[in-house]
This record gives sequence, structure tokens and C-alpha cells, in this order.
Amino acid sequence: MKIAPNRVVKLTYKLYVNNELLEIADEEDPMVFIQGLSGLPLAFEQKLVGLEANDTFDFEIDAEDGYGEFDPDAIVDFPIENFKIEDEEVPEGLLELGN
Repeated sequence: MKIAPNRVVKLTYKLYVNNELLEIADEEDPMVFIQGLSGLPLAFEQKLVGLEANDTFDFEIDAEDGYGEFDPDAIVDFPIENFKIEDEEVPEGLLELGN
């Protein structure tokens, strides 16, 4: 079955930015979404159309076709209290890189 609009897609990947490995989705924790309804960048989804189970692929997406260039003015500070559950402590591991 080929990837097409409104189909459920499950994929594994390695994401590199400037030749630096930033993220891995493996068989234990794959990316799963509905093609065309995911909210992922259109350029990303377009690269997947027509691929089938077990296909391998490599592609690049320019920042402007993805989520855009890094914008330091878009960084928002959140008080630690926003992460506490019922005024208790922040759950262990919640505020770790990648969560």
C-alpha cells in the first residue's frame, strides 16, 4: 500500500540538522500520523507520497519549507509551577531534553 492522503503512516527515521544527529524514531517509538492531516510541514509529507512499506529514502528540506529559520524572539519562558502536578513537585524526567 502506497502512502497517500488520509492514510495512516508509520515510519522510522534519523533527523540530521547541519550534519548533526538530532532525533531518532525507531521501531520501538516510530512516528505515526495521518498523511495530509498531521500538521507536519507540507514539504515533508510531499516527499513521502508514493512510498511503500519497507522503502528507504533520504531527503532534505530547507528551513523555509519546514518550520522556518530559528527565531530567538519566539522563545517563551514558562514558570516551573506550570509543570507541577497538583502543586506537588515536577514529575521526575518530565523536564528533560526531548520531552
